[in-house]
Parts: sequence; structure tokens; C-alpha cells
Amino acid sequence: MFNSKTKELELTIEELESKDSIIQVQLAKYEIIKSVEQNLEPLKSQSDLFIYEPQYKRYKLAFDIQFREGKVGLNEDDVVGFGETQGKIERVGIELKRLVEELMRKKQREPEKYDQISYLIVVTGSASILPGDDPDRNYAYSYNRSYNLYKYWRDWLGIDFFDTKYHDIVEFQIAGNGEGGIGRYESDPDNQYQNEKRNQRFLINVIPKIGEL
Repeated sequence: MFNSKTKELELTIEELESKDSIIQVQLAKYEIIKSVEQNLEPLKSQSDLFIYEPQYKRYKLAFDIQFREGKVGLNEDDVVGFGETQGKIERVGIELKRLVEELMRKKQREPEKYDQISYLIVVTGSASILPGDDPDRNYAYSYNRSYNLYKYWRDWLGIDFFDTKYHDIVEFQIAGNGEGGIGRYESDPDNQYQNEKRNQRFLINVIPKIGEL
């Protein structure tokens, strides 16, 4: 009888220790995930540059870039009012670079905490759907607009997110949604042209990638 109770007690203690161990692991994971999310807060503070869309868990530019019909470059010939948006385009690249380099410093300072953490940054172009548009051509337009944003940062500001020095912290991708994607501006029958033109934009996804913890 005594031995039986002792074994039951030992089993109970082992179960409690096991549950406590699981709780500690879960708490550690939670702290890392919370820290990862806090690392992206600086983008939210730049409200004149970035708008966070919680329903899609992504950022979009807080200003419109209106391309001329069939144009994809970032210059005065291709973008309406380019002089007004040029400074903001440059600030977006600078702020992203600042974020990436701060993430690198945190990983270097606390490798035991951030060793399994990196980020995926996807700059995605989008296209409008106007009468007579070719969907395949619009996919090409949206990708090339995104590619030209990357090239603008690289060639004019010296910011190259494909640089190998960033590989340990960031996987950078360029993409084009064409006429697809979620969260598009809906067509307004009374103002269809202008609403669709607003879909000629860039989206920026900054996605944490967490390995085995």
C-alpha cells in the first residue's frame, strides 16, 4: 500500500515537472514571437510612408504612385507627379534598410535568442484592370514596376537588399500580382477609372521566419 502511494506520488511529480517544462518552452517561444513582432514596430510609426493592414498582415505604401498608361519606370516620364513622390520612395528604401540593419545588429548581439530568426521581405507590384487590358501584360507590368523600385533603390541610393551581407537576416523577393491579389481597391461604377488606377501600387510584406525553437 505504502509503495503504491509512493509510486503514484512520484508519477504525479514527474507529470508536474513535465508540464512545467512544456510551459517554460511555450513561454520562451512566446517571448521570441513577441520580440519578433516588436522588431517591426518602427515601420508602423512611419505612418506617412507605410500603412499596416492587419487583416492581410502586410504593409502598403501610404501614398499613391500613378503610372502613365503602359509605363513601368520610376521617373518623370513614367510616373505622374514623380517629383512629389520621389522623396518618399527614397525614404521607404532608407527606412527598410535601417530596419534590416537593426535586425542584423540584434542578431549579432544576442545570437542565442535570434539565431533561428530571419525575415522575408517581398516587394510586390500590382496592376489596374482597365477596359482593353491584357491580363498577361498586366502581370508583366506589375512585376517590372516592382523590379524598377528595387533598381531605383540600388542604383540611386546604393541600397541592395540582395547583397550577401543581408542573407543571414533577410530573404528579399520581388513579385508581381498583376490583376490578382487580396485587398484591391474595389471598382466604383461612378469612378471606375480612378479607383482602378489606385491598384497600380506597391505592397511590402515583412514576414518573420522562425526555425526550430
